[in-house]
Amino acid sequence: MIFTYVWALDEESDTKYVDGFTQLFKEKGGEVFFVELEATLEERLKRNVSELRLQKNPIKEIQN
Repeated sequence: MIFTYVWALDEESDTKYVDGFTQLFKEKGGEVFFVELEATLEERLKRNVSELRLQKNPIKEIQN
């Protein structure tokens, strides 16, 4: 399973959420791998104006 999450590493509540979620898999013998995805600012700005992103995140539509 691939699960994406914007994790505020300095927020204890986010860490607890991720720990709880991953524990579900670990208890059943699953492995959990963390991968950080990144893109350049230019690429992120291009993506944020696509119709799909605007449909899924209405606040961006208001800002544009």
